[in-house]
Amino acid sequence: IMLMLAGLIWRGVAFEFRFKADEGHRAFWDKAFAWGSYIATFFQGVSLGAFITGFKVDGRSYQGGVLDWVTPFSLFTGLALLVAYALLGSTWLIMKTEGPLQRRMLALARPVTLVLVAAIGVVSLWTPLAHHEVAARWFSRPNIFFFAPVPLLVLATTWAMMRVLRRETHVAPFGLALLLL
Repeated sequence: IMLMLAGLIWRGVAFEFRFKADEGHRAFWDKAFAWGSYIATFFQGVSLGAFITGFKVDGRSYQGGVLDWVTPFSLFTGLALLVAYALLGSTWLIMKTEGPLQRRMLALARPVTLVLVAAIGVVSLWTPLAHHEVAARWFSRPNIFFFAPVPLLVLATTWAMMRVLRRETHVAPFGLALLLL
């Protein structure tokens, strides 16, 4: 969480300093803003993955090591969240812009959608396979009846997203990205 907060702080500092910087230094602060955003997003995903994986506790005391949060699953969720935010950002720009930028984001949103759906699939399989208590919760009655439609809804939303991205629409891709997430 400290790394996520450091990224957010760096992002905020870059945002403020960009406006005060002379023309020669603005590119540096643009990159600093982007990297602060990447760092904050990645470690937000890592935190989520570590939370899903769980922590070693005895009573109310933490029993794990300093780097127990660094697992393949938590690192993957960090990368997956970067992809999720890339889809949200590109579809938001589709909604808010026109011309060459909008066309660039339309082209970008297609592969990002497919990568995100693949990441959703990996996390959806990895979680119950790695955590038996999650598998028991997801696949027991009556929960299975509530969770069974989710993969179909993800596929239907993905199909709708790919369809609307072929046309130059404004609001639909962002709405579908929100629904997908």
